[in-house]
Formats: sequence, C-alpha cells, structure tokens
Amino acid sequence: YRTYTQTAATGLPGSYTGYYAPLRTWFEVRSFAHDDGITVLFRDVTREQEQKEQLEFEASHDYLTGFYNRRMCMEVLSRAVIDASSSGQSPEASLAVLYIDLDNFKEVNDAFGHTSGDGLLRDFGKRLSSMLMPTMFAARVGGDEFVVLLIDATVGAAEACAQDVLRELAHPFDTSGRSVSLSASIGIAFLKEAPDSAEMLLSRADTAMYAAKSSGRFQVRIYDDAFDRGVRERLALRMDLREAFAANQFVLHFQPQIALAD
Repeated sequence: YRTYTQTAATGLPGSYTGYYAPLRTWFEVRSFAHDDGITVLFRDVTREQEQKEQLEFEASHDYLTGFYNRRMCMEVLSRAVIDASSSGQSPEASLAVLYIDLDNFKEVNDAFGHTSGDGLLRDFGKRLSSMLMPTMFAARVGGDEFVVLLIDATVGAAEACAQDVLRELAHPFDTSGRSVSLSASIGIAFLKEAPDSAEMLLSRADTAMYAAKSSGRFQVRIYDDAFDRGVRERLALRMDLREAFAANQFVLHFQPQIALAD
C-alpha cells in the first residue's frame, strides 16, 4: 500500500521489500504509473533474501564455530576500546582480551584427520559459548586461535575466566571413537590508561599467549612490557644472524676432544 500511494502521489516508480510473517515469505513490491492507472507487481524474493543473509553471515562469522571472524572481532574490539576510553575506567576493572591458542593442535589433525579436527573445534566452540556472560564476546581469529573480550573485568576475573577455559579443555572430547583431551596457552592483556588501539591490545594479548606457550604450555600469562622487549631482542638476533650469514661472517672452529686413555 505504501508503494502504491507513493507512486500515486509522485508518479514515480516505487519499490519495497519486506517480510510477511503469516506466510513466512519475503516479498518485493514494485509500482509503476501509466496512462491507464498504476500497476503493482508482487514477487517472492525469499530465496534471494536468504542467500543475501547467508553471504552477510559468512562475511562476518566463522563457518565452523559460528563465532565472529577476525574482521568482526577487530570491529567489536575497536568499538569497545573507544567506548572504554570515552567513558573512563575504574582502577579495579578494565577492558580485557584473552588470546587462546590450542596447544599442539596440528598433532590432532595429523593423527585423526582434519574432519575430526574440525569437529573438535566445533565442540570446543560450544563449550566456550556456554561459558560466555552478557559482558563477554568471543571470536575465532585463526585455525586454532580464539579471542575472548571481557568488559569491565578485574585481573582476578580475567584470570578466573582463563582458568575456566583450561578446565573445560581438560575434559575429554570424543572424536573418531577416541577420547581426546586438549590444552591451551592463554595470554591476557588489559586496556591501559594511555589511548591504546584495538590492534595494540590484541597484539599484547598475543605476545602474552606466546609467553605462556614458552613457559611449558597449558599456562596463563598476563601481558608485561618485558615480553615485548624479549620479542624485539629475539627478532633483532634473528635478523643479525641472517645478515651475518649472508655476509659470510661466520667462522668455523674445531676443538679436538681426545681421551687420554687412548
């Protein structure tokens, strides 16, 4: 009716797409003015609408777990950083990011196949989803990497959440008729008083995760500036070694070892 009245009033073509709940159908309505009056055409566009919604979902979500993907994670995290910076933060609570990396997950894929590995990721996603509170958000940002965002979280609450994740992973998963227990390394980063970006916050959580992994896996680490210094030093050493090798600066020394008994 709205489309018809618009064309009747202006003489211009009109169009409208809407959902009709009693028939569970999407309709497209088009109206055209001509010498004999106005023609109104109805078309069922349910299939096109469903395909559009599916494409929009796939563009923002991980197909395997249903969590947001990395792109949407960065959008949500960026908004959260802006909101936290504009509203101010209490000394006790802050925006927290948990970066979860499943330990040795490649071995699971190698042993049971990628189909079983995908099943484990889906099952872990279900467990992680069941843990989420209204002030939490989760995304899958890599093959076996997940991010959990906590709003107004204390250090204790963030650590408790990370430990809950590790406990959930310790409960065996069923795959290919076998019982499999998983572990993870988790890094935690908090939004500081200085204006941090979403990229910086996620990078710090990632750095803390690698520190947890270096500590023996199945660990939780909170980001510390010393972690970044260690990363920079290792990167500088790696670059120096490459340059030294390219410049033929290595010298080989032999140290003979002789047994006096011989």
